[in-house]
Amino acid sequence: CVIAFSNVFAAEGQTFLLEHLFNHCTELKSSLDDKQTDALCTTDGTRKWKMILLLLAAGVGRYILTIVTFGSQVPSGLFMPTLVVGACVGRALGWMVESWHLSVGDVYPFEGCIGRTDCIFPSLYAVAGSAAFLGGATRLTVSLSVIMLELTGGLDYIVPL
Repeated sequence: CVIAFSNVFAAEGQTFLLEHLFNHCTELKSSLDDKQTDALCTTDGTRKWKMILLLLAAGVGRYILTIVTFGSQVPSGLFMPTLVVGACVGRALGWMVESWHLSVGDVYPFEGCIGRTDCIFPSLYAVAGSAAFLGGATRLTVSLSVIMLELTGGLDYIVPL
């Protein structure tokens, strides 16, 4: 309990965290004003790496707790915890790729991003990560793509899924 509340990403509920992880920063800043929005939309380089570690810690913690509860036959669900763990890992990976792009510039593999600052969307990585984790846990294929389409509400995310 103490560990969860010291981490800004583990302190809130799963639905709230998933909503934050799936949204772009421009949408988050216009609609919400809280600690998670500030943490997810930071542009400071050293603070961003701290947030990546906190996000990975929240994902690993939820992953371990999901394994424990699922293995102990406690009716706690598998769908939402798996989506949240995948979204945490995916958003962290998206931040890492974004930081990599900002540090190396518009060279390979970022040649398509020449002159663009909005080329990499960590929220898209969160959607793909949650779909990957859910697909691995439930072994769903086509129906998972339909579920993620309905969850995100946009056709833009279907191609990476």
